[in-house]
Amino acid sequence: PSVNILHEIYAPQGGTFSASSYTAVYLPGGVGEYTCAAINSNNGCSTIKIFTVTSNNAFPSYTVSSPQNYTLGCNSTSFAVVNLGNIQSGGGGATSYTLLSPGNSAPGGTLSPVTTYTVNAPGTYTVVVRDNVSFCETKVAISILSNTFLPHIDADTLYGSHILNCFDPNVTLVGKSLTPGVIYQWNFPFAPGTKQSDSLTVNTLSATPTTSIVGNFTLQITNSSSTCKSTSVITIYQNLYPPFALAAGLKQITCATQTITLNNQSSTTIPPNTFPRSKPISAIVWQGPSPQEPLYISSSYVAGVPGDYTLTVRDQNNGCTTSTTFPVMDARNYPTLTINDGKIACGKGQGTLNVSADVSSVTYTWSTKSAVTGSTSLNNLPYYVVKDTGTYYVAVTNTLNGCTKATSVHVVSDSLNASFDLNPSSGFAPLTVNFYNNSGSTDSTGGQGVTAIWNFGNGQDTTTNMSNLSPSMIYNQPGTYTVTIYVNKGTCMASATRTVHVEIPSELTIPNIFTPNNDGANDLFFLKASNLSDISMVVYDRWGHIVYELRSDSGNISWDGKNQYGKDCAEGTYFYILKSSGKDGKEYNKKGTITLVR
Repeated sequence: PSVNILHEIYAPQGGTFSASSYTAVYLPGGVGEYTCAAINSNNGCSTIKIFTVTSNNAFPSYTVSSPQNYTLGCNSTSFAVVNLGNIQSGGGGATSYTLLSPGNSAPGGTLSPVTTYTVNAPGTYTVVVRDNVSFCETKVAISILSNTFLPHIDADTLYGSHILNCFDPNVTLVGKSLTPGVIYQWNFPFAPGTKQSDSLTVNTLSATPTTSIVGNFTLQITNSSSTCKSTSVITIYQNLYPPFALAAGLKQITCATQTITLNNQSSTTIPPNTFPRSKPISAIVWQGPSPQEPLYISSSYVAGVPGDYTLTVRDQNNGCTTSTTFPVMDARNYPTLTINDGKIACGKGQGTLNVSADVSSVTYTWSTKSAVTGSTSLNNLPYYVVKDTGTYYVAVTNTLNGCTKATSVHVVSDSLNASFDLNPSSGFAPLTVNFYNNSGSTDSTGGQGVTAIWNFGNGQDTTTNMSNLSPSMIYNQPGTYTVTIYVNKGTCMASATRTVHVEIPSELTIPNIFTPNNDGANDLFFLKASNLSDISMVVYDRWGHIVYELRSDSGNISWDGKNQYGKDCAEGTYFYILKSSGKDGKEYNKKGTITLVR
């Protein structure tokens, strides 16, 4: 087969010369080390040979460079810049320069001082550096090529999918090129707008979940030598439609329905004819109020506690989740019960238990056992007649919702309270005391049927009934009397006691003579008094002088016949004035004479 060989000669100053043939002739323009490269353009294989050119004369040396690698690119004003550097004249003098276009030769004499040249047409150019003194010159042929081939480009996602969702919320875009020395740049419709890299990570637009297109992402590959560009556009979509969460079931827990079953009836919101939507909406977790335990991956959930239940579902088409709340109401309306005290009335031997409820439709179950069941039922009435003491139970069932409320009552025998009042409770003999019987039973009949026996504490008793509840008694003698009442009603009996205090009345006797001669007989003037609360007495002689003055709050006074100075008073008649109060309220105002005999 035909083989196309490209020969390239690399001069020591950096220039190149190329020819497409089996043989190529290159005329070195100066001394230095040259490299010849033969490249098979069909498979890229190459062979390199290096040779050296020397000279006895002093030729200038220099280097040639081009930022564009001696290549004209894709722009309409493409050009290549040729720069001369590291210039050394062989003889030590000044140098001058020129760049000859194809087919031209260098003029004589001194050349241009310019070391930078711009080329905008392809071809083989000759760089000439001349020593202005010796006119020795070095020539290097350089090839300016025209390269307008677009670089190879390949762009795709790292794993192939162009649709983001809640399972895969981001994707990496990757660019590739078989062309060496290229620059990658991504352009996209949101900040910062560009990124120079061969890869780009794209995330979902979570703030706008119903937006289907994330954006168009453009990869631009630029050949750094020719500036030729290739582009590729990748459109990234997103499927973030959240599912519509729906839990269905009864919304009330009653006594007849202790638990209810909630079912997942959620649906997808992915619009038809957009993204796949054939997969189910899964209930990933049910959560309820304490003590309900959460349940994972189940289409139904048994609820037994009133409160708010939360269902979280996932759309298996895109992995997106959402939650909903399902309220379960408490419809367990237990009746509120009121029951009377349990007592067996005195004298009747039985009592009636009554119960009432705050709901209209109920049934009653009475029992003498703590477990109220049908087998222990006594009747189905709101009341029950009891004849024995003990504990009784009643269960009331709301027939509208099956809720049952039970209560108990302890039945005891009714009691009889013995009580009476008396008026007055104390006084001076003879004292009349009235008694009032307040005894009665604790049931509704009160004092009806109560009989009483009185013990007045003075040996006299009496029996009363409802027609004679208020007896009276006269106490003629002083003293403390304990009064007891004994009452009974049927089989009930009781007693009560009170105390009556009787005192003697006040009394005052004043003697009119005494003999203070120390013979042991009638030596003191002594008042005979009883129940006096206070007393004062002033003794005067016949001339009206105070001989003696006495005061006492105990009611007792005596005089020994001496004056206020402790001297014996003379025999004779003395006058007195006496004032006193009795404890019974009686007042005494006395005046008289006292005869003192020695």
